[in-house]
Amino acid sequence: MTIAVSLYIASAIPSMTLTTGSATFPAKLREIPNNIDAITSDDYGNIHIFKNNKYWKLVYGQIDQSGVDLSKIWNFPKNWDSIDIVAWDKYNNNFIFVKNNKVYPYRNNKINTEYPLNEYWTGLGNDPGNFEHILYLNDKI
Repeated sequence: MTIAVSLYIASAIPSMTLTTGSATFPAKLREIPNNIDAITSDDYGNIHIFKNNKYWKLVYGQIDQSGVDLSKIWNFPKNWDSIDIVAWDKYNNNFIFVKNNKVYPYRNNKINTEYPLNEYWTGLGNDPGNFEHILYLNDKI
């Protein structure tokens, strides 16, 4: 699997391509799983990776946290076994999580009130459907 991460963020980490299972893949990064559920970057040079109920954090291309339980790091509800979509909310300086077509802003180290996907991002229209991916770029979907 190839994960192409092209980031232009405040800390200006260079673009990088990670190919898991490859002989050229740095040994330290081989802990990153295949078939991830969600990935995003923040304004601090970190890459956040989610798969099932686990979490990985890269800081400037080096693993900072690996395979940690979501509920321990993010204080998610214990019944959350995965995340569908994650995005960095630049205006509020925190994350937005999507699970089962509901948006959950993450502020002050906790999940806040849930919103229907099409109410949080009005550009989706009245019937948001069942999304697997959302591109959130320059604070627009």
